[in-house]
Amino acid sequence: MRQEKGAFSYIVPDDEKEKTRMKTPSDPSTFYDRLAGDYNSMTNFSQRMQQETELLRPLVERHGITRAADMGCGTGVHVHALRSLGVDTLGFDVSIEMIRIARNYNDDADCFVPGDFLSPELAIHKPYDAILCLGNSLPHVTTFNALTETFRYWKSCLAPDGRLLLQFLNYDSILEKRERIVAVRQEGDTTRVRFYDFTEPRITFNILTLIKSPEGTRHDLNSTMLLPLKRADVQRCARDAGFPSVAFASTLSGNDWTMQSRDTVCECS
Repeated sequence: MRQEKGAFSYIVPDDEKEKTRMKTPSDPSTFYDRLAGDYNSMTNFSQRMQQETELLRPLVERHGITRAADMGCGTGVHVHALRSLGVDTLGFDVSIEMIRIARNYNDDADCFVPGDFLSPELAIHKPYDAILCLGNSLPHVTTFNALTETFRYWKSCLAPDGRLLLQFLNYDSILEKRERIVAVRQEGDTTRVRFYDFTEPRITFNILTLIKSPEGTRHDLNSTMLLPLKRADVQRCARDAGFPSVAFASTLSGNDWTMQSRDTVCECS
């Protein structure tokens, strides 16, 4: 069915189930399964891999990391980066489609494992010098109790001198500013709008995709829930899980964190 609004013609679904799906936030596996086909182009995979490799290199050298696990690995950019640095790395993700694409980009498909943050496979291959959870994957935990339990499990899989390396958006700032629009990006006839709904206790993260065609502009809404992780919350949960040292920065290079920082980076040991 077509609806007119201003200068645009929108094609809206007639099927009631499809309408309901577009209004209901998905679980992370469904959200990323739907996103997987466009994920590498959305995130500039090749460019990011070069950048992330250089960011991770000093961490690998400084801490002598030879074995690692990447939790919420997506299409595998950090797994590729770490393996290029000689680190034996496993990548875990709840999205089967993300894992499928990651395996297509790597000669060793077995290094990508379908599984969530508490995957038993993680313990089978322990110990690790480092467990990473980067790129805002961590806020997919549902509660702070679940975050503590996740940290506790990861700690049990680390070598005695191992560490967690976490990266997520600066939710201290996001919750203070409450700006709904995250980004608008246009590629050809496709425009993607990323935005928040400030629901509680978790916020809703949305990706609205608009695709122009001769028939009008087709739109699709893909949404999921995120637990907004402030520094104090992460520090509390990490210490409750048994990590005596919890340090924060704004980048993987160790730049100081401020309220203006885009990201929060946390190292637990």
